[in-house]
Amino acid sequence: MSLTSTLLLGEKIALPKGRRTRHRMDGGALVSTNQSHTHQAERRSENIERVYVAIASGATTRDEIIDETGLSNGTVWKATNALEAWPDGPRIVIRKEAGKHYLYAV
Repeated sequence: MSLTSTLLLGEKIALPKGRRTRHRMDGGALVSTNQSHTHQAERRSENIERVYVAIASGATTRDEIIDETGLSNGTVWKATNALEAWPDGPRIVIRKEAGKHYLYAV
């Protein structure tokens, strides 16, 4: 409901449901009001580095990475995709051979 109709009709303002976000005035992206957001970003980068170290030390499949790091299948998939699409160029190469994905450090 708009502010005008709220003032004219005297009804309560209904805010949208969902996740609360805060806009930054410096032109940056949306920032979550949840304080655990920075903790989640730190954990995500730690997991990506753990996966990269496992690949660099010789793990060539996602199953080997899961066994070596103890991370979940979904976390390993997200980390390997992030390493392949790294902003400064891919840190790993994913090759599909005989229907299986093999991971190699660049």
